[in-house]
Amino acid sequence: MKLQVPKGMWKQQPSLREKIFFVAALLGILILFSNYFWSAQGGKLRALQADLKGVEMQTKAIRELIKAAGVQLKARQQEQQKPPAEMDPLIKQILGRDVLDATDEIHSTVALLGGRKVAQRVNIGAIDVEDASKKKNYTVVPMRIQLSGRFTGVQSYLDEIERLPRALVVRSVDLKTAGAGERMIEATVDVDLYIARR
Repeated sequence: MKLQVPKGMWKQQPSLREKIFFVAALLGILILFSNYFWSAQGGKLRALQADLKGVEMQTKAIRELIKAAGVQLKARQQEQQKPPAEMDPLIKQILGRDVLDATDEIHSTVALLGGRKVAQRVNIGAIDVEDASKKKNYTVVPMRIQLSGRFTGVQSYLDEIERLPRALVVRSVDLKTAGAGERMIEATVDVDLYIARR
């Protein structure tokens, strides 16, 4: 059996109810399509907005870092342009010493370190001079002093070394008792003599 559409049915005008139904169905399809399309694009748009906000925050942080670095650089440049502070009188005296012969300077320093004026309250066992090392503008001469005495005498000796008109730096002090129950101690003092070169 064949279904046939009656003739003239397609030529009839749709009723008002059919027109409203058709328009409503078309609008529903259009709304569903737009919601689907815009929700997918909306998620991407929100992700892009979040990325943009993150980039803006990073840019702001980098600008602040550059600004802080500029301030620090400017402060350092101003600090370098300042005239040097007044030099310590002892350092000025040491640098002002005209040392013609480094060997003579070493011998006179050893004589001072072992002399009675400096070593008043201690007994000097030995003063060993080690190999000198030459730097750009100065020479460093390591020395090892072995002495014995009471603790107050060793302390007084170290104070006297500081007062000498020489560039002497105490590197280390090793103390040990001279014997059980004794008040005497033995000390090994390592010092560096700095000699300015002209």
